[in-house]
Amino acid sequence: MVNTFNESAIATYLKTTGEELCGQLGAQDLSENERARLEGKIEAYKQMMERFELGDLECEHIKKSLRKQEDSHQVTP
Repeated sequence: MVNTFNESAIATYLKTTGEELCGQLGAQDLSENERARLEGKIEAYKQMMERFELGDLECEHIKKSLRKQEDSHQVTP
């Protein structure tokens, strides 16, 4: 719960930085290591926001990647 100016500033910083990392993740020219590093950072920001009840951080790029992985693992009868 955000109650003070400092908490609000921290929440804004976490969300803004997380969104910037999401934008970087959308770059097409990332190596596998760079992509994994960014995904790890995004997950850390997401967990901090959830832990302190500051909302949720969602990256469309991660959602699309997860959907592709799920689709490729599904077996059709």
